[in-house]
Amino acid sequence: MKFEYISSAKIYSMGTMKKIFTLLLIFFVFPMWTPAEDFVDDSIDSAIKTKYNTKKIEDDLLPALPEELPVFEDNVFSPSTEPSVVLPEKKQVQPSMSNTTPYVSNAAKTSAVLNSGKKFRVKLQNAVSDRTPPGTRLTFVTQYPETFRYITIPAGTIFKGRVKDSHPPYLSGNGGLIVIEVNEIIYKGASYEVDAKISVADGKKIFFNNIKGKRKFMKNMWNSTSFGSKFMKKMWKTTCSSLSKGGLDIIVAPFSFALGAVVYAGNVAASPVLALFSKGGSISIPANSRFVIQLEKDAVVLK
Repeated sequence: MKFEYISSAKIYSMGTMKKIFTLLLIFFVFPMWTPAEDFVDDSIDSAIKTKYNTKKIEDDLLPALPEELPVFEDNVFSPSTEPSVVLPEKKQVQPSMSNTTPYVSNAAKTSAVLNSGKKFRVKLQNAVSDRTPPGTRLTFVTQYPETFRYITIPAGTIFKGRVKDSHPPYLSGNGGLIVIEVNEIIYKGASYEVDAKISVADGKKIFFNNIKGKRKFMKNMWNSTSFGSKFMKKMWKTTCSSLSKGGLDIIVAPFSFALGAVVYAGNVAASPVLALFSKGGSISIPANSRFVIQLEKDAVVLK
């Protein structure tokens, strides 16, 4: 126990010595610090003071301070009780149009509009059919002049188009198809884009721009009953012949007529199914056929 006490006393004395050494170091070093003023070079300021009377310069140049500051009243900044006055708005005067020259664009002077809905009577320069492949180019030539505002499209103007879609006759009596798209007009040697359709083809009205072959389902269904009708006629002749002979033939006569009737009725009942295996009408339009082209959108051309 004595040995531990002595060790603690030594540790305590060493800590105390460190504190004392730190205080002595601060005590002796602190007086050696020199204020920042000792490092300021005031030689220039001293030279100015010896040559000039700085006090007199300050009195001559600087204004004197007021002896007493003004006292502000409490209600100086109080809000006014009088209503504010709102000035009327000034009306903007529009410039008179009578003194101005209307602006006319150069495009309006040099271009003309072909209005939508206008029709051109033309002739087809190429032969076309429902077997013509899509993409085939076609040419049309106008037969009569067509007048618009500020412009007349003369006879002989060329329209160009293409076969957009086509197919030959299908089964079930479906006819062939030709869809023609007109997308170009040649006027005074220049080409312009147009959006037009065919409203008359080969002298016949066209709806929805589809040139359709005849649908022959009903006709084919009627034609498919030809076997039954022929058999029925044959059995009727046999019946009439048996009746004319007399005797036992009279007894057999009704059976031949009944057989013909049964076959004919069965043929009529099966005719819709038989008509599904027949095709519709095909389309073949020769060159120089009459067409009518109708604009679907306005087109712009140079005069």
